Amino acid sequence: MGLYMNTDHHSAIYRNSERMDGLNQDSFKKDFLTDWKEEQQSIFRQQRSALENVLRQQRRMQAIQHQLMEEQSFAKRQHEEQDEAIREDMLRLFNKIKLEHIRLQAEFQQSIEQQWFPIWKSMEEMKGRLNHLEQLNKDLVNRLGEQTEAQHRMVEWKADYENAQQEVMQRLDNQEGLIDKIMRRLDHLRSIFFERTHFLAEKIEAGSPSSKQLAQGSERSLTLYKKNDTQEDQE
Repeated sequence: MGLYMNTDHHSAIYRNSERMDGLNQDSFKKDFLTDWKEEQQSIFRQQRSALENVLRQQRRMQAIQHQLMEEQSFAKRQHEEQDEAIREDMLRLFNKIKLEHIRLQAEFQQSIEQQWFPIWKSMEEMKGRLNHLEQLNKDLVNRLGEQTEAQHRMVEWKADYENAQQEVMQRLDNQEGLIDKIMRRLDHLRSIFFERTHFLAEKIEAGSPSSKQLAQGSERSLTLYKKNDTQEDQE
């Protein structure tokens, strides 16, 4: 049995802080078996402690890995949920934009029809009038075939009139804001036609009586047409 140290009472007994000059025991008995056992037990305790440390570290690493896996799984689920929410939001936004585009397209089409239908109708009426004038011009040219000079001038005027008509139709197809200007141009052309008809009538009057009657009939038709056209413009 070794020394018993009472740490609660008289803890300083058998303790010396100074260096000992020599051994305080002359002889002792050494038990090698006991020393070997103690050494083996000490080695076992050290190995056990090291193993426990390794196991603790492994458990700690496993816990950390498990926590990391849970965090990664949670982050992955959260990311997937966010992606799904973003996809749903994008799909709703796309459908909303699509419906808005369809609505705007329908409104635009309706607006175009409401704004352009009266213009298109007026253009069709104008084309009908121009065709009627052209037919009258053709009849007048055919009936005045005996008058060479008058026919030549009428052909020249007809070519100019057709060019002006083609230019007017092209501008009607390409531009919107020139309708008033075109109407004034047509009025000017009709006045020119009226003046030239008077001139031709005078020429015809100097010619044959039948040509004079034809010119007078054409003049009355043109005067009536101009009067009706003026009344329509005033309305």
